[in-house]
Amino acid sequence: MNSNLLRAKVNKPHRIFNRDELYDIHLATMSVLEDTGVQFLDTTVLDFLERYGATVDKKRRIARFRQYLVEDLIKKAPRTVTLHARNPKYDLRLEPGTVYPQVGGECPLVFDLQTNEVRKATLRDLNDLVRLVDGLDFYTNCCLVNPTDVPPSSLSPHCTESLLNNTEKHCFYGITAESGYEGFLDSIGMVAKVVGGTDELRKRHIASSAAFATSPLQYTPRSTMAIRQSAEHNIPINVGTNPMAGATSPISLVGTLIQQNAEILAGVILAQLYNPGNPVIYDGFAGIMDMKSATLSMGSPEQALLSAGTAQIASRYGLPSVFQACIGDSKTWDPQMGYEKVLSAYMTALAGGNLPMGSGHHDNALIMCYKTLVLDNEIWNVVLRAIRGINTDDEAFAINVIHDVGPGGNYLAHQHTSRNLRREQYIPQLTDRTTRDTWKRKGAKSILDRAREKALDILASHHPEPLEKDIQENLRQTVARAERRLEMHA
Repeated sequence: MNSNLLRAKVNKPHRIFNRDELYDIHLATMSVLEDTGVQFLDTTVLDFLERYGATVDKKRRIARFRQYLVEDLIKKAPRTVTLHARNPKYDLRLEPGTVYPQVGGECPLVFDLQTNEVRKATLRDLNDLVRLVDGLDFYTNCCLVNPTDVPPSSLSPHCTESLLNNTEKHCFYGITAESGYEGFLDSIGMVAKVVGGTDELRKRHIASSAAFATSPLQYTPRSTMAIRQSAEHNIPINVGTNPMAGATSPISLVGTLIQQNAEILAGVILAQLYNPGNPVIYDGFAGIMDMKSATLSMGSPEQALLSAGTAQIASRYGLPSVFQACIGDSKTWDPQMGYEKVLSAYMTALAGGNLPMGSGHHDNALIMCYKTLVLDNEIWNVVLRAIRGINTDDEAFAINVIHDVGPGGNYLAHQHTSRNLRREQYIPQLTDRTTRDTWKRKGAKSILDRAREKALDILASHHPEPLEKDIQENLRQTVARAERRLEMHA
């Protein structure tokens, strides 16, 4: 099914900041970390940081970090990170300037594929959406929705089970802390079972975890627990934050990026203290508060600028990056959805960050949509073709070909055309380029009609290689134990 896996190498990234501005952002971040500090609500984490050189205010639960300590620990983080997959053909090596679009995740609502009505997401939706993405061109998969029909105590293991069963790709955010400490350990154990034990888990990362700061400048016990447990097993950690300019961070975009940088680097520091060399991904989801509606806006031009700036700042530290892209505020399939998604996709891809994340989202990441996942797959194919630019090697210059065909000739039958067709042109999957008569003869279908048909076709025909029966049963038992915990605590 996956004929055109989404990736592109950006040879000339678009720079939001020049070298001097990036250095000034770095120095400003060091000032925040050294003078303002970051609040860690878990006192055992504060004790740990103090032992390794942080200045700790126990009363306010704030740790401050000297510049030399920050810079030394950042250097310990790997510059390239491999996200492995159940099927090795989907293994993904995150390298500077290589873009791999990623789907969005953790929506509470979904557009029903049959009725188009918005409703609460279910576990069946999660299973189907994960399988749909497995059949599209994305390299990785994700917990696309948080199902509302499972107990909170078992949400994390339920999501991990769904990913492990329904995709052969890397399980991005496959280990999360929504269900607390026990649920986090459940998820780690489930992934270990699939790869062949905890020793293999340290080497083959088929799932990554996530730990988010709370803006401004705070880490909860749940987030630091996720960092600690991930580092103990050498699991790649998405260290992230969601500052909102004008609300939980400065109204100025660069001020927001400085605060975001301080929040993320504090988590990177902690991960490297727990396990030097642990893979980390710089996960910056900075956005703005729309002052007319007092809500988060993900479709604004400022959002695209913040994401592009995030990618560039992460690159300065040599860290792989995740940021919001192909995302927006639109509630439905309309021109607003189109221009919001294309603007953020194109700008962020040009910036050269690794994992632009948000495909499938509507309404500020509240709603996940089957059809939009298919449409965004097409958007990314178009955007990535555009940023690859124009080939300028001898084959592309085609001087001998022009000579062969000569005046009045035709290039259609020349072997140079067939040899270079796919290198030079993107062949659309959904976009209609036929004549109007042909389009009408085929039913006059809109691109939304074609997207829905493709989604239904994938769900009917695409099934990833199943896990072994005993592993499936082990995963089921782990989820059942997690559900029983709720009953015991009730």
